[in-house]
Amino acid sequence: MQVLAAIQAMALEDIDQVVEIERQSFPTSWHPDTYRNEVSNPRACYLVAKDGNLVIGFAGMWVAADEAHITTVAVRPEHRRAGIAKRLIVELIRQAIGRKATRITLEVRESNLAAQRLYEGFGFTAVAILSGYYRDTGEDALVMWMNELESSKFQQMLERIEKELSRSAVEPEDPD
Repeated sequence: MQVLAAIQAMALEDIDQVVEIERQSFPTSWHPDTYRNEVSNPRACYLVAKDGNLVIGFAGMWVAADEAHITTVAVRPEHRRAGIAKRLIVELIRQAIGRKATRITLEVRESNLAAQRLYEGFGFTAVAILSGYYRDTGEDALVMWMNELESSKFQQMLERIEKELSRSAVEPEDPD
């Protein structure tokens, strides 16, 4: 399913839908008040992908000094594999660069191979394992890093991903 979603800053009116998506995506979800606080946190950047008034995905990060930390990325199950998460991550990276971050980190469930592949496509590499990191299941987390956001090599790779996303958003679906 191809959806031309608008990526924009998360607003208070988006939070109920964000929590709904999170409950569909993860064993444990954040309390809505956490998102309310993050929306007004100057060190945070939370984005939503919307199709009209429907939030179909969201992502967030914190930025401190030269480091960004992606905290969450999720997409409605019926909209997955349509490039929404990838578009959200591109915009998070653009926001991180705009806030002078030179590197980004995140944690991902060891069992979430699809997310790991997505992050690897942006140049993230696994550097450590946090044993029992996820309290809800006791599952380990992979710590992934991406450095040198300001490098021309990284900028070229990000531009290539953006071109692929824009091309796939305008190409007609196979009529079969």
